[in-house]
Amino acid sequence: MASVSKSNNTHITEKIDTSEVRLQERIDKGSFGTVHKAIWRNRKVAVKLIDKEQEKDFKIEEAQLSKLDHKNIVRLLATCRDKENLWLVMELAEDGSLYKEQSLNITLNIH
Repeated sequence: MASVSKSNNTHITEKIDTSEVRLQERIDKGSFGTVHKAIWRNRKVAVKLIDKEQEKDFKIEEAQLSKLDHKNIVRLLATCRDKENLWLVMELAEDGSLYKEQSLNITLNIH
């Protein structure tokens, strides 16, 4: 059963069950966990899996992401957890991250 949380100046973030999300291939790995493509409610999403030992960082990231609402920032849609991980279900940036985009388009000017 999904529940909804909202605090001051934030958009609504659903608390869902992991069974609602179908993980697909891993698309990135960072210091806090991995990011996978996934399907949630017939929609392509990104899911960031964070080790439960990082729960404090997870709560900070969830709080920060829930406050962001801009067309150029991926939104946090839902959160859930399993035995090993905390899940952030987010909009999928189909063309990849800004970091990857910038690193692919670097031009060196050597004089």
